Amino acid sequence: MITIFNRKRLFSSFSVKAQASLREALAAHKIPYIVNAVNIAGGFGRADIRAATGGVGLNLDYAYEYEIYVRKKDYQRAEDLLRAQIG
Repeated sequence: MITIFNRKRLFSSFSVKAQASLREALAAHKIPYIVNAVNIAGGFGRADIRAATGGVGLNLDYAYEYEIYVRKKDYQRAEDLLRAQIG
């Protein structure tokens, strides 16, 4: 089980494809992970860009930031996998 106390952030991206590709690789290597999708365009606790602008000029490709966390004990193996995937 991955908790806030035993996890480490491996990856952060706005790309749906990049995070999906990494998730597939982690799953294939049986490395447990969790994904946190953060809506940076607005919401509770943040300046609500959509409310201020009505969404005009908001690029929806960058509306969510995806953070992938792994257990600290799996971090090195996951990082090696990420580096191999990047090239």
